[in-house]
Formats: sequence, C-alpha cells, structure tokens
Amino acid sequence: MYTLIGQNFINMIRSFYPAVKVASGGREVVCRCMMCGDSKDPKHAHLYISVPQNSDEIPLYNCKKCNSSGIVDDMFLRKLGCDDSRVLVDILKHINDLKKSPKYARMKELDIYPLKNTMISNQAWNQSKLDYINNRIGSNFNYGHLIALKIFLNIFDVLNQNRLKATRYDIVMQALNEHFVGFISYDNSYSILRKIDDVELYKSVNKRYVNYNIIDKHDSNKDFYVIPTKIDILNPEPIKIHIAEGVFDILSIFYNLNHCNVNQNIYISAAGKSYSQALNFILAETGIVNYEIHIYPDNDINDYKLDYLILNKINMLAGNIYIHRNAFPNEKDYGVPMSRIKDSVRVIYEQTL
Repeated sequence: MYTLIGQNFINMIRSFYPAVKVASGGREVVCRCMMCGDSKDPKHAHLYISVPQNSDEIPLYNCKKCNSSGIVDDMFLRKLGCDDSRVLVDILKHINDLKKSPKYARMKELDIYPLKNTMISNQAWNQSKLDYINNRIGSNFNYGHLIALKIFLNIFDVLNQNRLKATRYDIVMQALNEHFVGFISYDNSYSILRKIDDVELYKSVNKRYVNYNIIDKHDSNKDFYVIPTKIDILNPEPIKIHIAEGVFDILSIFYNLNHCNVNQNIYISAAGKSYSQALNFILAETGIVNYEIHIYPDNDINDYKLDYLILNKINMLAGNIYIHRNAFPNEKDYGVPMSRIKDSVRVIYEQTL
C-alpha cells in the first residue's frame, strides 16, 4: 500500500497524471479540472489538491474556477484518469480508515442533511428582504412561499433552529444575517447568500454572492440550488430540466415562465458551475432517462461558445435541447419581472424518430 504522504502522494498522482504541478512548497498540487473543463489555455489549471503532510490527513480538492470541492477518494481519482486498481483500492482503504478517526468525526456522510427551515424570527429587515425578492422578479411571494422554495431571510434562524454553530467571525455572521437572503442547496449543506443592499460591509463579504457551508461539509458536489418539485419517472411525458446560471434567474423562470409549475419540471441553478455539471448532477441524482433540456444562459455568452460547450459535454442520446435567451432590450438574463422578459427559444438538438 502507498504511504500517502508528501512526495509519495505526489508521485501517486503523477503515475496517471504526469502534467500535475507542485505548488505551495509541496503542500498542494495543481491540475486541470475534469468537472468544469477548466480554462481554454491548457497551461492554466485551477484544480488544487492538498498533499497530506501527516498520516492522519485526508487529501481534499478544490477548483478555483467552478468551486467544486471534496475528498480525494477512489471516485475522484477515476475521474482524474486513474485506472490502476491497486491505487484505487489503497486510496479507498486509506480514506475509510481516516474517516473513523476522531479528527474527522464531524465529516458528514448523509446525502441529504435533515435541515429545518421553518422559522422566521421577527426582524426589522424581514419585510425589506421579502420586498427585494418580489421586486427583483415581479413575484408575490409571502413568507410561507419562501420556506417552500428553500429560501431564508436570516441565516441565524437556520443555525438556531438546527442548533448549528456559526463557522465565521461574529462581525461577518452579523453582516450575513442582516444584509443577505439565502438559497439552500439541494443537499441542505450549503447556502448561496445574495446581498440585497448597497451597505459597505466587512471586506470578505462585501460582494453580491457569498457561499456559506451550513453544516461544515467537506463535499460541495451537491451544492446546487434546486427548487423543490414533483417528479413521476413513470409518466410517459419527458421531464423538463431547466438550467440557469443565477438563483434569481431560475426563480424567475419558475415563477414567470412556468407559473410555479412543480409537476414534471426540475429547476436548477448552476451558480458558478457549468451547465453540464448541473445536468450530470441532476441526472445522476434522480435517475431519470426521459427528459428534455432547457438552458437559459446569460446574454454575454455567445452562441458559438455555448454550443461548443454543450455539444461536447452532453450525451447526444439525451432528449431535446433548447437554448433560451431573454431578448428584451438591454436585459442580460432572466432574473427580472415578466414585463422585462422576451423569451427567445432556439433548438440546439432534437431527437430524430
């Protein structure tokens, strides 16, 4: 069995990925991300893999481009190109042994964390946050609707109801609580926080979007925002999979274009990851085989680039694929009220009979 420490770990990676580069004085290696395809320039890589310095360290990965992260286990090494059964068995045994140690007792193994989100405390800013959401997409949601959509107004409400500890400094947490609304991920482990005002905040959170790890989970592969819907895989009609970039884009598509239709529809926000990543995730999670794909890209992504990415990443045995653009003048996406949406649809692929 490999001693998966330091140079031995690096040599193990190089045995099937020779182009890997050493960084941070040997504490990390860098290669191209197989989840998002990385950048156009093969010399630029964004996937960082930690190199264990001690026998009790679990190696982790993180892509600086698509934000994918998790444990370097046998499944990860397969995706990276390893087909050596000895290496795969060794890494699997090594990781499983370490997970049993007290150091990693908090590592979450559940696919869907049982997170509660039914409490909305009486805060002065709640109405302004609800108004922001409704004004943003022209909706008429109330507090009950937000709970059903896995949206929260105060991050402290979620943490307190689930007896979870804050993972950032007090001044940061207070800013997140007062100035952001949150969209809970598919597996309930992460939230995408959206700033709703122009107040200057602490530097690390003075941005439009902040990702927050609610339960301190190591794996972010299921951190997509997916609107809860009802799917019947035995229904002969294809399930419509709607994929957009931002959380407000997909919320607007759900509300404005599909009139909150929860039957035989899936709505997923890529939120920094690729459309193919979002699609592959939802297909693997649901197991559906009869579906059609609707993608709603921002208008700053040109058709040539979009078609290339889709046609090279999506299995052409899949259902029909449609590209939607908001053709309303001076609008770049769908995260706006219906009065500012002109849905233009282009067929990129259709099955032949």
